[in-house]
Amino acid sequence: MKTYLNLFLALSFIVLLGCDKEPGANFTTDKDTYTAGETIHCKDASANAHSWKWTTPDGKTFTTQNIDFPLDSDDLGGTKTFTLEVFDKDGDETSTISKSVKVNQYILASDYFAVIDSLGQLPPIIVYKPTSKGCSSGTGQWNIDAYLPNTLRCGGESLSISFFGDMPSTLATYIVISDLDSFRLGTAYISIHQCSDPDHFSYITAISGEVNILITNNGKISTVFNNVNALNSINPGSYPVLISGNITCR
Repeated sequence: MKTYLNLFLALSFIVLLGCDKEPGANFTTDKDTYTAGETIHCKDASANAHSWKWTTPDGKTFTTQNIDFPLDSDDLGGTKTFTLEVFDKDGDETSTISKSVKVNQYILASDYFAVIDSLGQLPPIIVYKPTSKGCSSGTGQWNIDAYLPNTLRCGGESLSISFFGDMPSTLATYIVISDLDSFRLGTAYISIHQCSDPDHFSYITAISGEVNILITNNGKISTVFNNVNALNSINPGSYPVLISGNITCR
């Protein structure tokens, strides 16, 4: 009887050794938001994993436990999704997880937008250096946005430009319009959200002028406008202003 008991215990031990616990895929990134040109570090945090398969945002796969994913400085930004699939010792049981991070475009030294008071009733000039920006395009319309957050309750300063027409191939000039309902090919609409104190903000809307678009040899889009006439929404009749800017989007 004792012999059979010992045999049973030995067989049970062997069976237990042969049973893998099911893997559970998980990983972490060192940040939630990145800027083009930085490196995204993905670190495995899975349970009971013996091998790994990563799929990066560009569709490539890697089998190391952890990966580093360098972002090109010209990356257009947006959401980047990583997928990790892990396997047990025998490769039979698998578990998969996907996570996304946000990527902002690289801010160039030349990126800025400015508000200039032409009558001396406001601070003479306020220059904003955005901390994030982005481009988007569709059929017959494309947009450039730049944003600078602050700690005030009314939010941060931001620039928004909408262009109507196909993407130019080299150099183009767009006529500024003051009403989105009157858009036509070759026109642009510019608005700046300005936050002056915790409870007040205003929209500065361009009413006349020109916006120049330059497509550089490496495909970057440079948007330049100088001393464009605009009105402040707080009191349009009393606070005419000039706005300028230079945002390179790609």
